Amino acid sequence: ANPTYNFSEGNYLTILSTTGSNGCVFDTSVNISITKAPNIPPLRAIDTCETVAPFTIAAPLSTGGTWNFRSFKNAITSPGLYTPAIAGYGIDTVYFRFTTTSGCSDSVKVPITIKARPRGNFTFSPNGCLDATGLVSFTSSVNIPGSSISNYAWEFESPSITPVNVSNLANPNHVYNAGNYTIKLGLTGANGCTFDTSQTVSFGRKAAPRALTIADVCESVAPFTLVSNGSSNGVYGVGSWRSFKNAVTGDSTYNPSIAGSGVDTIYYTVTTGVGCDTTVKQALVIKPRPRGVFSFSPTGCLPSNGVVTFNNAETI
Repeated sequence: ANPTYNFSEGNYLTILSTTGSNGCVFDTSVNISITKAPNIPPLRAIDTCETVAPFTIAAPLSTGGTWNFRSFKNAITSPGLYTPAIAGYGIDTVYFRFTTTSGCSDSVKVPITIKARPRGNFTFSPNGCLDATGLVSFTSSVNIPGSSISNYAWEFESPSITPVNVSNLANPNHVYNAGNYTIKLGLTGANGCTFDTSQTVSFGRKAAPRALTIADVCESVAPFTLVSNGSSNGVYGVGSWRSFKNAVTGDSTYNPSIAGSGVDTIYYTVTTGVGCDTTVKQALVIKPRPRGVFSFSPTGCLPSNGVVTFNNAETI
């Protein structure tokens, strides 16, 4: 009374003949147009990193109709082209719909797992002018949602030979000369995802002027030229002199008589070509000169013997 039948696509005249218990018969027919929904193969599940370049998802069925993709996070920007960066880390769902030429349609879906990339940056100290050693300390500040950092790959882009210009430490040190550098930190997560960050910086290197060795002088000594002892780290610049008692005249001439007796402080500053300053100083003892006057008597007309008596009142 209620049969089933497996049709192929096409047009069919279907006839139902019925016979009553009284022996009477009746035929009825219907023209049936059969179309079938598409049989879509399943999509393959995908795991990827959010930094992966856009990639194409192959259509599981592409002939005999029209098809389109979409994703829950709107990460498909053209037919089949999936952009993980748009989706961000987490779970997205990709949908594929196929419509036959006869208008029947069906869809399949599959989850896509987008693994998080490492996140973070780095700082360094000092910045700008480096001390005489040229040592710079780096500090990374990184994380990765749902995972951990498995590898640090620093590229210091330094011309220095020792130490080498790469490191795998989280917070390394490196020695720089004056110059411009692009410093790169590559990160790899335990989930296999990677991320690079970089900064372009300019370093100056301070000179390391040696200690001053100016000998103590008497205040009556004639002005003399101050002389430095060079730099211990091979970094040089323009030197300038001054003293606490303002006894330096011109570029480097020291005048003890201006300072007077006592202790003066001599300052020597070296400024490199990139504006980095280093100053050394020395206490300089100015020894007092003798001070005094003399008197004599008599004055004017002398006695017959011509004797004059002198009295020295000198101090120091």
